[in-house]
Amino acid sequence: MRVLSDRRQTWQPVTNQVPEHPHVLYDSVDDDSDGYVELPSGLIVPESLVEKRPKAVDLFCGCGGASCGFISAGFDVVAALDYAPDAALTYLVNCGAYPCQFHWIEPTDQARMEKVLQRQFLINDPRNGKPKSKIAQPLISGSGWIKNQGTPGCGHFFLGDIRKINGQQILDAIGMKRGELDCVMGSPPCQGYSTSGKQEVMDPRNSLVFEFARLVIELHPKTMLFENVPGILNMVTPDGMPVIDTLCRILEDGAFGTVNALRRSLLAQAGSAGLMRHTPPTKAKPEKTSAKQESFGFGEESTA
Repeated sequence: MRVLSDRRQTWQPVTNQVPEHPHVLYDSVDDDSDGYVELPSGLIVPESLVEKRPKAVDLFCGCGGASCGFISAGFDVVAALDYAPDAALTYLVNCGAYPCQFHWIEPTDQARMEKVLQRQFLINDPRNGKPKSKIAQPLISGSGWIKNQGTPGCGHFFLGDIRKINGQQILDAIGMKRGELDCVMGSPPCQGYSTSGKQEVMDPRNSLVFEFARLVIELHPKTMLFENVPGILNMVTPDGMPVIDTLCRILEDGAFGTVNALRRSLLAQAGSAGLMRHTPPTKAKPEKTSAKQESFGFGEESTA
């Protein structure tokens, strides 16, 4: 694999086979659809969503479950990030574009990927442990699920430690400005928060939820989607602060609502949350909201 000077890498298959994408992307629902169309996934959405597909970035993308859902709903996932090379390969086959631009967050990330690729492409002789033959079918970005979805797939993949990258680097790579993205989604590691595990306060993976929030603030999308296990609601940081309070304060600084509104929203949604960026208030008197609305974080303190 060839490394470019700025640590970017194009996903280069070892075959000339290019995944085919359907030319007919969407069908009108019927003559009385009133501007709605049916996506290949079966979802019915406004035509405006098809004419200008909203753009999203998937952090902690794993094998691509969230990206599959967003693409099925009419989004273009323009960039994805994960640390695990094995997950990255699965992601690229099912959600990647052809070709897909690789971005190594650190030089060692290329070596980690090459080690996984060697294991994928070679079969060891059980007698001596040495490689004896190559696999019959190489992995090709965009050759899986995405090829039947009518969209080219994710064109940029960042491999490495999310703590070593900032939002401007991602924006520069995808050619967008701060505030232009429609959504940033992410599922930070939940092992340290899950009741299925030990819920260790000192688990180093626990701090990655704050790295997700940091990048949300730096990218400043119109909306964000955060997913984790309900156990996060009862966890504290090593300093003894509730994780949810700390997360909400970071998001408050990025104009995604006030701490109280964010806490109520997270508590009501039990571990998963979707938020819209706050719009500065106007001089007009705010509408009166009911106690029921405010109890779920949709009152004056909620995001707009």
